[in-house]
Amino acid sequence: MLFVPRPDHWKVRLLSRLVYVPKRRKITLDEIGSAVWEMCDSKTSVARMIAHIEQTYKVNRKEAELSLLNYLKTLGEKGLIGFLLDKKKKTART
Repeated sequence: MLFVPRPDHWKVRLLSRLVYVPKRRKITLDEIGSAVWEMCDSKTSVARMIAHIEQTYKVNRKEAELSLLNYLKTLGEKGLIGFLLDKKKKTART
């Protein structure tokens, strides 16, 4: 379970005077969501996360990859995680 604090922004403070806005939101994660959340530690790469899901939950690589990337995208869009890019690795462009 995650507890996400209410943003401290003037619009949110104003809205909270008009209607009830909780000081924190509760987000309940399932087993896989909890495992992914634990791996979001800035040390575990996305490739390692995919391999972990593939092995632990007995799904094929493509299914693990698509599910994980969609989940990480959702967490990123909600501002719950950020992404660290490895500048050492250069990608070849064709």
